[in-house]
Amino acid sequence: MSGSSCTRAREGVGNQLANIHIDGAKGLMKEMFIELPDPDLAYLVEGTPAFDAYICDMLWAQDYAMGNRQRMLSLVFDQVARFVTKIGRPDDEPVEIVDEINCHHNFTEREMHNVGGSAQSVWLTRKGAIRARVGDRGVIPGSMAHSRSSCRARARRRRITRVRTVRDVG
Repeated sequence: MSGSSCTRAREGVGNQLANIHIDGAKGLMKEMFIELPDPDLAYLVEGTPAFDAYICDMLWAQDYAMGNRQRMLSLVFDQVARFVTKIGRPDDEPVEIVDEINCHHNFTEREMHNVGGSAQSVWLTRKGAIRARVGDRGVIPGSMAHSRSSCRARARRRRITRVRTVRDVG
């Protein structure tokens, strides 16, 4: 499967639903004669049917993504258990899952936050991030692109550090 096919498969249904609601929000801005500096700043107002429909679809897509991750984890576990059994573990000794972490890094949820000096319930979107409260566990995913840019950044820092030594500056 090519990279673009993997991306489409991974982001397919959630991305399609999001785009439907984004287009709807842009249309509402035009209908309401609200001019924005950028059309991508279009929004839906909480309590309206359009907002409620968006939240319903978004929560469904997040549940769907969670189910996919659970299925993938199950398939990986099955393969690891087969491998462990092949390398010497007795067949009658079951391989058990001791722990698992299933988190998503693009999601929206209702949370309490201090807004203007008072606690308020807000919809918070984390794009490319996970919640990190005390006791929360997660995996911070990376990609080859991030690895390459991190390596370049480290190399750049090493060069800068070398240039700024007393001997080099003299």
